[in-house]
Amino acid sequence: MTEGTQHPKWKRSSSTSTSPYPEWQGQLATADEIKSPLQYFREFFSKEILEVIVQESNLYAIQKDPSKPLNLTVNELEQFLGTVVYMSLFGLPASRMYWNKATRVPQVADTMTLNRWEVIKHYLHFSNNQQQEDDDPLYKIRPLVSHLTSKLTSIPMTENLSVDEQMVPFKGRHRLKMYMPLKPKKWGYKILILAGSDGVPYNIEIYTGRVNQPPELRDVGASGNVVLRLAQPIPKKKNYKLYFDNWFTGVPLVLTLAKQGIHCTGTVRVNRLPGVNLKSDTDLKRGGRGAMV
Repeated sequence: MTEGTQHPKWKRSSSTSTSPYPEWQGQLATADEIKSPLQYFREFFSKEILEVIVQESNLYAIQKDPSKPLNLTVNELEQFLGTVVYMSLFGLPASRMYWNKATRVPQVADTMTLNRWEVIKHYLHFSNNQQQEDDDPLYKIRPLVSHLTSKLTSIPMTENLSVDEQMVPFKGRHRLKMYMPLKPKKWGYKILILAGSDGVPYNIEIYTGRVNQPPELRDVGASGNVVLRLAQPIPKKKNYKLYFDNWFTGVPLVLTLAKQGIHCTGTVRVNRLPGVNLKSDTDLKRGGRGAMV
C-alpha cells in the first residue's frame, strides 16, 4: 500500500493515562581495550578493500599507458591514505604546500615524494572503468561505498537513533551535486544517514535521485522509503527509538516501524494526515498562546 491510498481510522481517546515508556532491550558491547587510531582505521579500511584499490589503480594506470605501470602496493597505499588524513586535519589550501620549503610538513613530506604522491592521486581507482554500470551513478566508487557501509552497519547501536540528510561540501562539476539553500553548506553531495545520539553513523545512502525500493520492504512513499532502507540494520522488537523530521514523517511509515518494534517520533506535515481536520495556522494564531488543534 502506498502512502495516501487508504485513509486510517482516527479515534479520539478520552483516557488521560499513558502507556509505560518502552524499555530498551538492546545492549552495547563493552570494550576490552582501547585501540589505537591505526587499529580503528584498519577496521574500516581492511586489507581486502585496500587490495581492491591497489588492483584497480594499477589496472587503470596500465589502461592509460602500458609503458608506465603504477606498481602501487598495499603498504604504499596506506602511506598515501595516511598523508591524506593528516592533510585534512592540518588544512593547508593546496596539497603542494606540504612539500614547499616555507610550509613544509615533515609528517607528509617525509612519507613520500611530491611526484609519487601526485601520481598515486592521479591513478587512484576503486573499480574498472571498462565494466561500468549505466544504471549506477556511483559505479566508480561502489566497491568502497559498499565496503564502508557494511562496516558501519556492524557497529552496535545506541538506543536513540536519528535519520537525517547531510551535505558533503563540493563545488566542482558533477551531476549529483546539489544546491540546498537552507543548509550551512549549500553546495555538495547529499547523504542520508542513520546515526546515534552520540553522533556515530550506522548506515548511509548517497542520494542519486530516484531509487527502487527493495521488494522485501513496504512502499510508504519516496521520503518514508529512505527511512525504511536506512533502518534495516536496526534490531527488531528491541524498542529502539528513531527520530526524523517532517520530510520523512508519514502515517504508513510510523505504522510500518511500529510493526517492527521500532518506536519513532517526528514532526508531521498537515497534508500527510489524511482524514484529519486540523485548524489552520491562521486560526491557531488567532487563538493566541496555548491554542490547540
